[in-house]
Amino acid sequence: MKTRIGIVNKISLAVIIPSIILLSATAWLVSRELKEKGGEISRQLAVKSAETIAAKIHAGLESEMQTARTLASQLGDLDSLTHSELERFQLKAFSGFLTNSDFAQSIWIDRLPVPETKDEQTKRELHTYAKNGNGTTAFQKRNPAQTSRAHRTAFLDISKGGKEKLLPPLKVKNSYPNASACVPILNEFGQFKGMLKYVFSLASISQIVKANSTEDYEVLLTNSDGKTLFASNKNTDKSNLLGQYEGRNAELRKVMDSGHGAFTFEPEDQDRIICLTPVKLGKSDEYWMLGVTYSLKRHWEAASEVFLSIFLFLTAGYLGLSLIARIAVTKVAKPLQILTEHLKRMAKGEIKSFKNDSNKKDQDEIYDIGRSLNKVIKGLKKKQAFAAEIGKGNLHENLKLESDGDVLGQELIRMRDNLLISKLKEDDEKWISDGLAMFANLLKDNDADTNGFSVTIISALVRRLKANQGSIFLIRNEGDDEYLELEGTYAYDHERVRENRIEVGDTLIGQCALEKDPIFLTDIPDGYTSITSGLGEATPSCICIYPLMAHDEVYGVIEIASFTVFGEKEKSFLTKVSDSLALAFRKIQTSEDTLTLLRQSQQQAEELKTQEEEMRQSMEELAVTQEHMERAQWELRLQRQNLQGIVDSLKVNILAFDQNFKILTINKALKSRYVGTVYDVMDVGVCILDLLDEKDKADWMPRYKAALAGKETELLLELQSKGLTSFRYYNVSPIFDDQNEVIGAAVLSNDVTDNKEYYCQRLEPIFYNMDTATVASNDQ
Repeated sequence: MKTRIGIVNKISLAVIIPSIILLSATAWLVSRELKEKGGEISRQLAVKSAETIAAKIHAGLESEMQTARTLASQLGDLDSLTHSELERFQLKAFSGFLTNSDFAQSIWIDRLPVPETKDEQTKRELHTYAKNGNGTTAFQKRNPAQTSRAHRTAFLDISKGGKEKLLPPLKVKNSYPNASACVPILNEFGQFKGMLKYVFSLASISQIVKANSTEDYEVLLTNSDGKTLFASNKNTDKSNLLGQYEGRNAELRKVMDSGHGAFTFEPEDQDRIICLTPVKLGKSDEYWMLGVTYSLKRHWEAASEVFLSIFLFLTAGYLGLSLIARIAVTKVAKPLQILTEHLKRMAKGEIKSFKNDSNKKDQDEIYDIGRSLNKVIKGLKKKQAFAAEIGKGNLHENLKLESDGDVLGQELIRMRDNLLISKLKEDDEKWISDGLAMFANLLKDNDADTNGFSVTIISALVRRLKANQGSIFLIRNEGDDEYLELEGTYAYDHERVRENRIEVGDTLIGQCALEKDPIFLTDIPDGYTSITSGLGEATPSCICIYPLMAHDEVYGVIEIASFTVFGEKEKSFLTKVSDSLALAFRKIQTSEDTLTLLRQSQQQAEELKTQEEEMRQSMEELAVTQEHMERAQWELRLQRQNLQGIVDSLKVNILAFDQNFKILTINKALKSRYVGTVYDVMDVGVCILDLLDEKDKADWMPRYKAALAGKETELLLELQSKGLTSFRYYNVSPIFDDQNEVIGAAVLSNDVTDNKEYYCQRLEPIFYNMDTATVASNDQ
């Protein structure tokens, strides 16, 4: 009789037989995948561990190398010291360092010859400073020729412009090995002066090696030759790693020579993975090598347990699926297909709500999936709108997170915050640069005196900072007395303006000028100062006091009060603009001093002329008496000598001549420049036209005649001689008598090379080649 198999059994057989086949195939695939993935994970763990430990060791060695650099930098510019002074300096400097350092052992100073006295030369010497057990420092002089070959080689390489050196570590009995960091000793001009060798213990490196070892892996540290320095386990293989694996895989040598990356190797006869990575040593071309051995034994045990669990789970799962497959397939397949199609559209970038009509009555898991999918789509739409607003530049747009785990939303908010910070920083930098450009134009166009210029600057500065009150004090000198004088204010009351003189060191303004540092006050007590208007008065929220400095010299102090507290933007702007203001005030002060000296010279010339006339009348009236005439002549010579002494004391070159171009006055500063030249004969009474050739007459006669006609002329010469360039400022001015009649002209000249930027802004330079032109055409 033929056995009948029902439809249920057929479906069951159709499910069970493929399930058994699938189960077997899955078990085999899981086993293979566990082995491959486990091996890959093990290699990644080994590489990550090796790179992490190598980074820690590199940081420790770099710290010691930096210590050596710091010590060497203290010895670079000591050429002015004698041999004995240098020894005392080094002993004092290194004794405290060796005593307080846990790892420093000794310091070797191998310097080029240093004179015992200023007229004596000595041979090159090696000084060593070593730590004693009793906390003192032992000093010893040694012959550099008797040091180790490694020391001599390092000195030779570094002296030829080589890089830093880290000598191979030396073993120390009953202690950790010592390493030696060799760095050059350079002066401020980068010239080689010697070598500093800093010997330090590798105890900290050994602690890193041991602290980073676990049951799963062991750590081995070797030098660049593959010789073992430290091992986390006494049983660790300490053979030469380079020699052991180089012949079997050429990648190892490539990784070590490059100085970065990692090389992994899995011995065929051992259940372990070995990872090797280099450790870069400071700025040298040398490296050490870190080896990590990762055991696979625990990995295989864990993999076996996972495989057994998965196998049992899959077996039960496949049997269960065989029983419920027929019932579930019809009910589940259709809504899943709908969800799948919608997800495919989402994968292509479409973000539309999911119409969840299936299973609405039952509200089963598939219905929940549809609801959850709609929540995801709603959240994506919010993030899409948020990103669109950010793209439009609305950096203040807000986004509500779906939950604490909304990673995408958090990253979008972080992106917005970073863009906002960048935008604010960019706005601050633009505000500062615009302000500096504005003040550069003010300084360029300035032609006012010190007081007018001060008022213009403090007014513009207060408005730029949106402050409420400000003042400028400038340094003044009366003999040895130095003080600050109020030159310009903005919105100050009359009582405050009357306090126009402050001694250096007095009050906060005087203290700022003395210490050359800004003062920033925010906690201002009531009654200290106030800002007033027509409606009332109030205490400011902050006061900024900044020195006006150029080339480390203070030229004045600015004080600004505001109702709002200044931020870093305003402080940075004040720091930068104060340098420019200091240079501007220095130029104005120099110009005013020059004009003052010129007026004094003209006044003295007028007084001399008056005195000469009175003397002539006295000589005519007292001609009958020889004694009186000789006395008048003596007084005249004395007055001339006094006037000439005043003129000679000036560093500015001064030359004065009359309407006939005969020299009336010439000071020592100008005569000394012509000593040994064809113009050495220039003196009082000589006609200046007799000293000039035709070319120089053509250049200077228009300016001389303009001065004799009552017009002042300024010019700036750019002089080039023997490849060097200098700038000289000239002022040709008329000389008036008591009736305001022109009686002559004065020529004042001065070297303004240091302030050429200021004069070049005012005058167009006239180029003269000193090697081809005459001296008179360039240095009148």
